[in-house]
Amino acid sequence: MDINDQKKKWGEKVGVAYLKWPDENIIRFMNRTFNQYDKTSIKVLDLGCGAGRNTVALVYEGFQMYGVDYSKECVEITKERCKKIKNSKVVIKQNSNTDIPIENNILDAVVACGSLFFSNLQDRKLLIKSINRVLKKDGVFWANWRTTEDYMYKKGERIEKNFYFLYTSGREGLAYYFATIEELKELYNDAGFEIYNIEKFEMNTNNLKEKSSWWHISAKKL
Repeated sequence: MDINDQKKKWGEKVGVAYLKWPDENIIRFMNRTFNQYDKTSIKVLDLGCGAGRNTVALVYEGFQMYGVDYSKECVEITKERCKKIKNSKVVIKQNSNTDIPIENNILDAVVACGSLFFSNLQDRKLLIKSINRVLKKDGVFWANWRTTEDYMYKKGERIEKNFYFLYTSGREGLAYYFATIEELKELYNDAGFEIYNIEKFEMNTNNLKEKSSWWHISAKKL
């Protein structure tokens, strides 16, 4: 699987879908974590910002926002949306699959909604280490990961353990990783994070025929 094909597919799907409404889990996490702080002093990265739905929402919440995505199309969409916000100083950049074009140790938080499970194990390790690099000490990191109980698990060609090139309708051409808690704990620990909260979110759709299953992981840089 070529990562450039993955980028193209992701850009096309986000461009068509134009995800607009923010994820309530991210908004809740950020406000719960920083409710005693002056939000204008809190620097936050939306990693895999897509069409900017969470980036824009967090700007309106008062945070200093950065956004990166490896899709050029998504970066341009998010830039245009942020330009419409009065006095917005959002920094939006295109990143590679594993590196983040931001200085070391400057961010208070990183959020990643539905953006970390497109990579193989080697690239996941590099990306999590990049997240650690850009965070300040004790900076926080929230991400969601599809579980092995998700309806798309094993619906495709196996590339490596729990990583599949999908044949599922609407996901053709994309590769997804489905995580176990044990794998995530090892991944985070090796990258210098301490997981301090684990939640599981499940939703049944399509007349109860499909179950989306997610881990919500909150961690702190050590």
